[in-house]
Amino acid sequence: MKNVFLLWLFCCISGWAFGQSDSSNASLSNQNIQFAPGLEGQISSFKEEQRNQFYKGYSVQILSASGPTALQDLAGMKQSFLRLHPNVPVNEIWEAPNWKLRVGEFKSKFNAAVYRQYLLSDFPRAYVVEGEIRKRSKR
Repeated sequence: MKNVFLLWLFCCISGWAFGQSDSSNASLSNQNIQFAPGLEGQISSFKEEQRNQFYKGYSVQILSASGPTALQDLAGMKQSFLRLHPNVPVNEIWEAPNWKLRVGEFKSKFNAAVYRQYLLSDFPRAYVVEGEIRKRSKR
């Protein structure tokens, strides 16, 4: 019985030790990918378009919540805000461990501060934050 156990142990250890492939053979870094004609231009224009969808700007943060009721708090605050300001952009942001609700999109900190003053009566904890603002398409 002892010999069977030692044989089984040897097989397991040798399989584990030699079962890994050589990482230099599995590398994809020196693979050459061939694209269909014209596809490279489309890919580069798509990447450029994605890069240009955001700009540095300011918003007013009206909620930062964590814990088991954070999503319910966020949904309630969002609903309250949209009831009062239906045409203002609202962004829900997850930055561990907090859910954040940011409203408005401004290019200048001054404009965001003016809007914050306007919101203070309904949302007394509102403050201006800097961040990336998504460019909106003109309708």
